[in-house]
Amino acid sequence: MKLYPDGWGEAAPLTGLLYYADCGGKMYVHRTNNGKRISQYTCSQYSKVPVGILCSTQHRINESAVLTLVSDMLRAIAEYSRNDRAEFIKAVQETQAEQQTSDITRKRKRLAAAQKRAGELEALRKKEERKDKLHQAYLRRKANGTQKRYGDKIRAKKKVEIESKRRKPLSMPRIWKKACLSQPAACQK
Repeated sequence: MKLYPDGWGEAAPLTGLLYYADCGGKMYVHRTNNGKRISQYTCSQYSKVPVGILCSTQHRINESAVLTLVSDMLRAIAEYSRNDRAEFIKAVQETQAEQQTSDITRKRKRLAAAQKRAGELEALRKKEERKDKLHQAYLRRKANGTQKRYGDKIRAKKKVEIESKRRKPLSMPRIWKKACLSQPAACQK
């Protein structure tokens, strides 16, 4: 067992392996310094800032009580395995099979999510690569003067369009067109 450098004693064997049932947070050993140095497991979620939001109380449990419970449970399991070995093996195999199927299901979900994300990232990469190629082409055109000629050509087209719109007479409403078709002399004024 590892000894702490400050002389607090042996490392707790179950620290970080216990979980509090209400909030699901890991429990770690804290040693009180009231002259007795009693090791107690406390909920790690309680001390997260702001204190008491993730877990409402600290839930102190003496290490000796936890170790007694664990040793009693291990003794009961050992006795059960000696008394009915076949049933014990069957129960262990069923539990392992359930755990494996749940692990496989969870890992398949993670794999599907990771593959989806990889596809999204690949699409983003291709999009950025295309943008970069377009930008590089723009910079080449700008460097050799092609972009300026292209811009001048577009501006000239727009100028011609604007001039033609200015010169173009306003179109007559439909009613006037019909009237002009039936009485052309009236529309020539």
